Amino acid sequence: MLRGHEGVVTAVAISPDRHWVATCGDNAARLWDLRAKNPAGSSVPLRGQEGWVSAVAISPDNHWLVTGSNDNTARLWDLTAKDPAAGPVVLRGHEGEVLVLTFTSDARWLVTGSKDGTSRLWDLTAQDPAVSPVVLRVQEDRVTAVAISSDAHWLATGGKDGTARLWDLMAKDPAGSPVVLRGHEKEVNAVAISPDNHWLVTGGDDNTARLWDLRTKTRRLTQWCCGGTRTGSVRWGSAQTIIGW
Repeated sequence: MLRGHEGVVTAVAISPDRHWVATCGDNAARLWDLRAKNPAGSSVPLRGQEGWVSAVAISPDNHWLVTGSNDNTARLWDLTAKDPAAGPVVLRGHEGEVLVLTFTSDARWLVTGSKDGTSRLWDLTAQDPAVSPVVLRVQEDRVTAVAISSDAHWLATGGKDGTARLWDLMAKDPAGSPVVLRGHEKEVNAVAISPDNHWLVTGGDDNTARLWDLRTKTRRLTQWCCGGTRTGSVRWGSAQTIIGW
């Protein structure tokens, strides 16, 4: 039992090197050392955010822990420091709660998504990651989900407006001309990309999940519904729709 939070625990993360477990939920995150003889014996509280901490993630290189809060900020905590709780990098600019977080596989970019309808790309290779993020004007309402392909090529975002969007992180301007994926009739609240970068999956409040083929610009559309199958040829932006699994 990992005790110490004074409210509901809303998110957890484990570092790739299996050194740290991070938990969050009240106005703090906590670090638990899995290499300790008793991991539950004590934790490192990460304090400073002025609101509820709703999201947490750890970078693939085990360097950074990031937390997102309803104080409209994200904070980067250095896990390589002697005291990870000291001197976080505060990422400001969102005008709403930071709901979702993820890193690219090469640990170059941190992506934050917010209730303000934007995602932001923070360059972790910069001298000061908090300066000049790339702002992605994502949805007409809050950003509910983010995912990045394993080759760090595509960023997928989902939103309350019922759309998902694909952003090309290898483009000269990643914020320009996203591919808008339409079809869900309600909020898109989950996105994921397969490890081989073939499929994007979106899940919505309309009781469907959809498979989008990231490999080609022309593909087949197949829809399964109550045991029936319909197939037809479609262009970019089409999906396989899986209903009622």
